Amino acid sequence: MDYGFDFTNDICYISVFNGKEIEDLDCVSCPSTLDERILFAEEYRKEETDRAVLVIEEMTKEALACHQPGILLASKEQAFAAYLFEQSNPIWKRETAAFEFHKNYFSYLQFKLQGKACLVEKKQEMIVELQSEKSKDKFFTKQAADRLNHGSIANVFLVGEEFEGEWMKMSLASLCSGRRVFMGNHLFANGAVFLLKESEQKYTVYTRDHHLYYWGIRAFHHGQKDVFVPIIQPGEFWFTTEGSVRILLDECDVLEIEGIHSITRQKLNIKLPLHMKQQYPTRTTKLKIQMYCTGSKTLKMIVHDMGFGMTREGKGIIYQEEFKLP
Repeated sequence: MDYGFDFTNDICYISVFNGKEIEDLDCVSCPSTLDERILFAEEYRKEETDRAVLVIEEMTKEALACHQPGILLASKEQAFAAYLFEQSNPIWKRETAAFEFHKNYFSYLQFKLQGKACLVEKKQEMIVELQSEKSKDKFFTKQAADRLNHGSIANVFLVGEEFEGEWMKMSLASLCSGRRVFMGNHLFANGAVFLLKESEQKYTVYTRDHHLYYWGIRAFHHGQKDVFVPIIQPGEFWFTTEGSVRILLDECDVLEIEGIHSITRQKLNIKLPLHMKQQYPTRTTKLKIQMYCTGSKTLKMIVHDMGFGMTREGKGIIYQEEFKLP
């Protein structure tokens, strides 16, 4: 049996796949910590061959490091993409969005294709509990207008217990205008189960937590001039993205770091002033350039003066700065 668990706040939606079809179970209350949620899912597994995917609100370094036999962790974005790709009617070929509405919790996910890349962006916020149906309708009408009226979204999914009832008066009219709207609470739990299917991946899924830039420098490398030497490769989660390179300085007191977005091909240039040009003879300064992400949109660079063998001791860190990305 394969199980999909969608955890949000203290509610869990569960889907089960028996090899032929998916069954959606009733939602239940659940613990909030990751360790407790893993134990919660373990109680459903009866056989060693049973597998489970836990969908969590946010992918973290600690979650990525979790290695529990038979249990995988996934983000909402990954589960959303898996659900869409599994639909017989390929609605994912057009831009698709999902609103998730729980008590005190609201999020918006947008799915779109660019070449062989699938981008899933997510924005979430904690909200004050909305007591009346009118306040819900007013809140959601504004959210739908802000997210949908300036784009080309063709399909919208509504997920979460707060969408239940008949309170959507103003919002439903604008939501359905020129779009197909689907409602159901087990979208992410279904997507979790689909993540376990062994099928050829036509598209690579990237989320807000992935770093998508190549970073490197132009240098004389292996006998050739102006070679792009990579420091960081794209495609990893930001909290695992890091790299370094060592160079021999040659009549240069400013290092220029180049960045290239792996999908849009947007180029960025960052100049690092070193103020070392006249201090030492040519090619007697070895530098280590270290780069790592400090957030999904922030990058830190550190330059170390490594010295030059036995003739000169290095100064250590000579430059460091954190940069914001677009």
